[in-house]
Amino acid sequence: MPLDEAQALAKLIEEEFPNIDGPVQINDIGTVIGTHTGPGTVAAFFWGDQRID
Repeated sequence: MPLDEAQALAKLIEEEFPNIDGPVQINDIGTVIGTHTGPGTVAAFFWGDQRID
């Protein structure tokens, strides 16, 4: 996924969930995960003490 598409996805998530604590972070994946998942892989992880709807 090109960076501009990742940034657009991050913006959509931030708009849909305005109560999240901080901006969505965009990171690269490592070579092992990238090799197993292939090009265009997108993963979203959420962590915290409670779910925010």
